[in-house]
Amino acid sequence: MTIILSDREYPESFETLKNMGVPLITEERAKHQDVRPLRIGFLNLMPTAVMKDTEEQFFFFIGSTPLQIIPEMIAFDEFVSSDARKKHLDAFYKKFSQIKKEGLDGLIVSGANLEEFAFEDVHYWKEFVEVATWARENVASTLYSCWGAHAALKVFYNIERERYTNPDGTAKKITGIFKHTLADQFASPLTVGLPDVVLCPHSHWSGIPRSEVVKQPELRILLESPEAIMLIEGRKGREVYVQGHPEYAADALRKEYERDRSPEKYGDKAPMPQDYFEGGDLSKSSPNLWRASAVVLFHNWVNFVYQTTNFDLKKALMD
Repeated sequence: MTIILSDREYPESFETLKNMGVPLITEERAKHQDVRPLRIGFLNLMPTAVMKDTEEQFFFFIGSTPLQIIPEMIAFDEFVSSDARKKHLDAFYKKFSQIKKEGLDGLIVSGANLEEFAFEDVHYWKEFVEVATWARENVASTLYSCWGAHAALKVFYNIERERYTNPDGTAKKITGIFKHTLADQFASPLTVGLPDVVLCPHSHWSGIPRSEVVKQPELRILLESPEAIMLIEGRKGREVYVQGHPEYAADALRKEYERDRSPEKYGDKAPMPQDYFEGGDLSKSSPNLWRASAVVLFHNWVNFVYQTTNFDLKKALMD
């Protein structure tokens, strides 16, 4: 159906979503439809400069599902952000301690630009573990994206990500548009309706080792390419680990490449996204060839949350 906006203020990204055709309605109008909306939390760990883009990318898909959604933007209680980020969080996000009292049906945890740090050295690591642990016991399904997926697999299964390297030992980045094989679309509610080959962007310097995932009976690889795993189902859908970026807009990889090419980063040695720039022309980024599959994936996830959550968020999760 739509995203429900209450009387409180929302980030500018929601006005952009409205202009993109995502249906938004008031809380008062939603009450007349006589259904309980899903409360979907969003823990946004991306840098301040792309917070708005990240909000738009995820809620474009979540908001276009055929169910009412209340977006709950979540901030850590203790981690002290930069002034600009703190201003945004204070205006539009709720503290995690408040979210715990109110409850959630589903939760999305974004990626973060923190691959060069050990997990334990991340300033908010303790709070991340607290959120993930609480969600495992109290949320119908949690979708972890990129770094968030790496971090959650470390918390729950002690799986260490591995750095990608070139033959000469230098760091390698998996970036670009990759083809992923779907072994069986009916293997999981998350993959029903997906094509046999799924295109999806990737952008990461380290990845989830397949050899470690297959050792865990609770984990199942649903989509992968020769270069990297894209999608892992955990505990029959209670956790979803997305290493790729199906939420990306068409120009997201171009923007990342431009940042990587800056003198303070990698300059001319910045890795170019694979199969993205048409004919190698940096002015011609790829059209969005993965959106249709992303729509199916996110709709499937929201439907799974709807099917498995409890009407009363204070009650135990349904099996």
